[in-house]
Amino acid sequence: MRTLSVLMGNQKVGKLIAMEHGKVGFQYSQSWLDTGFSLSPLHLKFDTGIQFPDTSGARIFGGLFGVFADSLPDGWGLLLMDRFFAKNGIDRTDITALDRLAYMGSKAMGAMEFHPETDSTSFDAVDLVKMADASQRVLNGEASDVLDELRIYGGSPGGARPKVAVAFSADMKQCCSGVCDAPDGYTQWLVKFHAKEDGVHAGAIEKSYADMAGIAGVHMPSTRLIDVGVNRFFSVKRFDRDGNRKIHMHTLAGFAHANFRESSLDYADALGAAGNLTKNISEVEQMYNVAIFNVLSGNKDDHAKNFSFIHDGQWRLSPAYDLTYSSGFAGEHTTAMMGNGLPTKKEMTLLAMEHGIDSFATVIDSVRHAISEWSKIAKENEIPSGVSDEYTRRFNKIDTAAFGNLLRAKG
Repeated sequence: MRTLSVLMGNQKVGKLIAMEHGKVGFQYSQSWLDTGFSLSPLHLKFDTGIQFPDTSGARIFGGLFGVFADSLPDGWGLLLMDRFFAKNGIDRTDITALDRLAYMGSKAMGAMEFHPETDSTSFDAVDLVKMADASQRVLNGEASDVLDELRIYGGSPGGARPKVAVAFSADMKQCCSGVCDAPDGYTQWLVKFHAKEDGVHAGAIEKSYADMAGIAGVHMPSTRLIDVGVNRFFSVKRFDRDGNRKIHMHTLAGFAHANFRESSLDYADALGAAGNLTKNISEVEQMYNVAIFNVLSGNKDDHAKNFSFIHDGQWRLSPAYDLTYSSGFAGEHTTAMMGNGLPTKKEMTLLAMEHGIDSFATVIDSVRHAISEWSKIAKENEIPSGVSDEYTRRFNKIDTAAFGNLLRAKG
């Protein structure tokens, strides 16, 4: 049997206990029960007993409750983690869920830390040009002489695209490690590099989506385009950090014990989870806003891990993230709307009525207006007109399918 302590803000939350046959239990500490909050109210009871996830949850998350699996990366971060274990002579099949959490240690997204850490190496100075180049070499299967730096900076964030966690100075000109506490005046950001399939304008397109979502009323974090050598990369301010204070973060996938690798949820489930967890109709309305934006902007990569909640005194929906065009699974949205993978005005209306959202017509109009501003926003972010025009055609096609009339996109 092996145990791993779970901490938050230097206070012990509880312990994870590895049992036989891959089962992993969790037990809250009494001090946390006296002063803290429930990490995951739907699946994790707030009491003193040792608890185990149900069979489906354990299968999806490698024996863990979803809330702890939220601290593990996927895609890019998992690639770097496995490179680390392989470098140390550990076969991938021998790596347990607790091994992976111990590897994350204090580097995980959100507020939870896992002790003892497998590796606590950190670096101060960050050369983004060097990191971007190294990420491409790793994606190409080459051995990288900066693998350790990439692993530290990029091993925590989820998603398939290579990225690093850094802290920027107020003028965004100086950059240091985002793993350790940042110096005074610095803020924590994620910088996304390009994946193999990305075009050169991927960063500018995601920035334009973020700007468009903000106009639509979607709650967004601060975003920037960062010039790195000849490239322009999308950068987003971390909403799980307030200065150097860490904020608890819980994905919808982890909360609902849903498999984010497949079409496992409906937007009705997402709005229901928002109401269940936050007890606030404004947060449900915000989830509806995100849903409508995803549908009308063609963001079909709207899987359950691309929605999150944060607890900072109380539960609320996190700012939106990973918003960009995606063709989805078989051309449909990963998260359906009222059972339809290609929602129309009918499903948008039914979803709103089911959850008591009286302002749905205003939300839809606001999103359609924001999308009509695409050409202007794309031009501001220096996206070539040929690329921008293709997106306008996509938006018009989506709008026509949903409402039966062309969206009048502005030039």
